[in-house]
Amino acid sequence: MKEASPPRAHSTQLPKDVVPLGDVKVNPDAVVQRAARSGRPILLTSRGRGVAVLQSLEQYEAEEEERSFLRSVAQGLASAEDGRQVSLAEAKAIYVEASLQLAVDDHAELRDPFERINKGGAQDPDGTP
Repeated sequence: MKEASPPRAHSTQLPKDVVPLGDVKVNPDAVVQRAARSGRPILLTSRGRGVAVLQSLEQYEAEEEERSFLRSVAQGLASAEDGRQVSLAEAKAIYVEASLQLAVDDHAELRDPFERINKGGAQDPDGTP
């Protein structure tokens, strides 16, 4: 049985998605708008060779999020293969503990200026201690 190749997020469609650098220099806004409208990356060329890819910020962020998720999945699979795993109850406890620590840290940062005022005898803006 033949293995299916992994799906590609999108393919570069020629010649619509190829733009010479000279066109970018003449009218960069049009090229950026084309990338945003089409939802596809644009291959920028110099002397007929690809030199860079231009894509919309939305598309870049979505792809970066997907790459980050896939890296996390790969790390999780590698950890499981190495025997580094925890039960669901342990994972929940770790999450709750980390969340509580973040809340404490955030509260400490908010409280800190008041502690410095009380300890240092600093005055309020109206001149009262």
